[in-house]
Amino acid sequence: MNFRITAIAEGDGTVLRVDGRLLGNAVAELTRVSVKAAQSLTFDLSGLLFADADGVTALKELRARGARLRNVPPYVSLLLAMELKPHDVVPTHCRRRAHGDRETHQLKRK
Repeated sequence: MNFRITAIAEGDGTVLRVDGRLLGNAVAELTRVSVKAAQSLTFDLSGLLFADADGVTALKELRARGARLRNVPPYVSLLLAMELKPHDVVPTHCRRRAHGDRETHQLKRK
């Protein structure tokens, strides 16, 4: 699965369930769909697998315009709390190092 948005009517508003990876064209699609949605807009991010810097920025902008975010994955919560610019995030495949049997993924912060 690459990316999917499912709209669900809930009370007076709309819930947009986001599944897959939020990057590239998916960011534009998320923005386009959110503009068409009802006044009361909630994003269910329980199916979100990954968000790049542009995806996190889009979520921040949607939240700033009044959208609610629920079921936010822990790593996305951390990114939403940080002040990131697109060039601040290094793809994880570029900055991996092993710790025993576990791999850690680092964010480059300036």
